[in-house]
Amino acid sequence: MNKSVLHTLPEGHTEWPKITVVTPSYNQGPYIEETILSIIGQQYPNLEYFVVDGGSTDETVSIIRKYSEHINWWVSEKDRGQSDAINKGFKRATGDIVNWINSDDILYPNALFHIAQTYMANPDAGFVYGKTQRFNSEGPMEMMQHDVPDLPLMYYYYFPYGQQGCFYKRSILEQIGYLNESLHFSMDFDLFIRLHLHARTVKTDVLVGGFRDHVASKTNNLESVMVQENLGVFRCLMQAFGYTKGLDTLAACGAPALELNGYNNPNVSFTEAELGHMTSRFLVRYIYFSEVNGKHQYLYHALKFIRQHDPQEYQKKRNYFDRLYRKAALLRFIKS
Repeated sequence: MNKSVLHTLPEGHTEWPKITVVTPSYNQGPYIEETILSIIGQQYPNLEYFVVDGGSTDETVSIIRKYSEHINWWVSEKDRGQSDAINKGFKRATGDIVNWINSDDILYPNALFHIAQTYMANPDAGFVYGKTQRFNSEGPMEMMQHDVPDLPLMYYYYFPYGQQGCFYKRSILEQIGYLNESLHFSMDFDLFIRLHLHARTVKTDVLVGGFRDHVASKTNNLESVMVQENLGVFRCLMQAFGYTKGLDTLAACGAPALELNGYNNPNVSFTEAELGHMTSRFLVRYIYFSEVNGKHQYLYHALKFIRQHDPQEYQKKRNYFDRLYRKAALLRFIKS
């Protein structure tokens, strides 16, 4: 779609939907200017843009001030973490559609026009996502959007997109609740599960967001904490749908018993086979991580479950899984 067509309102529409973008930040001086420029440079005619800084001590605040005339509201004050900062923006938002873009990530040109066009073409959609690409100082890396046969189920065990490319209706966000501030790594996983349970999802193949890969990024640090939180979130989902087999396995794998709400929707149900499939695929995510980190309890219980409930998945890497399973069976009583 060329730029002139993209920037033209579709027939039957008189204005562009209002989009609110929130950027949480803390000491991201080397990157935040590129983030801000990628958002205000969209030249989207109905943008509401907030920057919520946690009291940075580097050059971040001076950069925010530099572009303050293009920012609808910003603040720099101590907060309780990233989720708290994002929620401050979400609670102030007046846009029909919202998302957050971290202070080291970007939006690609025309991203907001593509998102708006998709929503106008799908008025009943509540969650729209496009392609997201990893990038670093040397340039583009791999895409983060995946297309698989069980895509609707995948939304609950491994979201096949990057957070930067996701936009959702504020009305649904207000209905299901904002980010859970007790989560520090998996707040997006928790939120997106709740959104998928309550909103129609539409995928677009347009490149929307960029995820910066650098050594100081939160995603590249404390991976074990992120894995534990993800395990706890998924355990809450299985508990909400009463999947006892999954609960037992997840608990044995070390999933913490978190107190999370919002996973119940009387209009959404899964068969036992679907719940087993989701659990199996979720467990596969952390097989390699657990091998590298000597998590023998996880390997034993996860592989036992996959072998019993998703033999087709197990067969894909049978030799590898058999080796890990035998080793884990011998070593699982040794403290990880």
